Amino acid sequence: MLQPHQKPVVKRFPDILPVLLLTLFFNILAWGVVTGAIAPIDRVITDAVRYLTSPQLTASMKFITFWGNTGTLWIIVPLTIIAVFLLGRRLAGTLLPAFSVTGGWVLTEALKWLFHRPRPNENPLVPADGFSFPSGHALMAVVFYGAIAYLLFINLSPSALRRLVTAGLALLILLIGISRVYLGVHYPSDVLAGFVAGGAWLITCVIVIQKK
Repeated sequence: MLQPHQKPVVKRFPDILPVLLLTLFFNILAWGVVTGAIAPIDRVITDAVRYLTSPQLTASMKFITFWGNTGTLWIIVPLTIIAVFLLGRRLAGTLLPAFSVTGGWVLTEALKWLFHRPRPNENPLVPADGFSFPSGHALMAVVFYGAIAYLLFINLSPSALRRLVTAGLALLILLIGISRVYLGVHYPSDVLAGFVAGGAWLITCVIVIQKK
């Protein structure tokens, strides 16, 4: 018999359903990468994005991609945790960014090592090392900026400001992903896989933190 504080499995299932669906989608993308089935789509999208190359746009994309750098996030995350703590939010609020980013970094490294996909090698506009699948910038942008968007959404009262900030962070995540394709260091499928894996991990973190 379930104890009073326990939830029936049937009640928990809806919470993890998005994680299961995102995991399934990631596996489909991974299958496309391993078999090469997704290569033609990558080529079409990459050519379309890189056709827009200009000095001004390149400078903008380099600025945008900076906000998804792991080194940048390791500086921003402690500042965010301090800010959340000073605002007097409960422990879960301070744990979420740290938990999501640390786990996201481990997940990125593990998946890159597992798939060993080489990066594109066609005139990259910025230096990049390591493997390509999934995009670490895309994954880390989702787990960090997504966590911030979530915290702001649940702590701000419904208003135009809440909608504006949430939409702005979502746009930043999207642009970071696009910048990786534009700069020639990732395939579109790398970025999409990063978004999907990052989303699955962020939702998992939120579910765990909500239990605290």
